[in-house]
Amino acid sequence: MTSTPEHPLLGQLFTFLEKLVAARAMPSNTARVRRTGLRRFFQTIRELAPEVYAEEDPRRLQAELDRIEMLWKERGDENPSTIATYASRTRATLADFIYEQEGPNALAQRSAAEPRSEVARQSEAVRRPQTTGRAPESLSVGNVHSIPMGPGRRPFMFVAPHDFAIQDVRRIVMYLLSISPDFDTTRPARDQIFPSGGGSE
Repeated sequence: MTSTPEHPLLGQLFTFLEKLVAARAMPSNTARVRRTGLRRFFQTIRELAPEVYAEEDPRRLQAELDRIEMLWKERGDENPSTIATYASRTRATLADFIYEQEGPNALAQRSAAEPRSEVARQSEAVRRPQTTGRAPESLSVGNVHSIPMGPGRRPFMFVAPHDFAIQDVRRIVMYLLSISPDFDTTRPARDQIFPSGGGSE
């Protein structure tokens, strides 16, 4: 059990993560690193954006995250890669928390065997993946892609918007790193993704 944070919204987010772990919808390691990211980000919000810190609206904080992340990087007291990781974990937790508020039965529908991300929900709502792994030519929300993850594992699915660009790739990569329980925030992300020194394995 974690100590009670001083900010009401931070306390709600911590409780939310504990519920996900209890419901086997999130690994405990993921919840732990998300708590760390949240705590560090809230400390920075208090220092750099006290007007946002004074509020308890998760949507207001969600709308201000990019600006606060930029201010933190400009201050220069932390590795930009680490800041991006904390921001990504905070962003992911807020998105899940807000989704849960809008759909009170969402938590009960999650399971350890198949964690439900917003992207996965969208793709399943449109169409279940074909056994060939090929994505449909066109869908109203974008194109559904399925990436094999190896024997005995479900494929990784995502919905790419029609105007998908390289900036979206960076945002997605940072999010995926934030939910990877073995990601080390003290080491450069590139070295962990490409341990051989630059190329894919």
